Amino acid sequence: MPLAALQARFTGAPVVANSVTAKFTATAFAVSGSRALDGMLVLLGLILLVAEAFVTRGRGGESVESTA
Repeated sequence: MPLAALQARFTGAPVVANSVTAKFTATAFAVSGSRALDGMLVLLGLILLVAEAFVTRGRGGESVESTA
């Protein structure tokens, strides 16, 4: 679809359309500082999840029903 037709069809904030595929993919998959932080937070979450699993299984296999 031509750029003029897209601009006529959609309203809102101005958007820059780029037809250079290499520039688009380089921008879309560029590594930024926020992605590095996201990866660290996911890793921290996984570590905490594993730690919680060890803590809850380390109770000797007691169940709630057996303590009542």
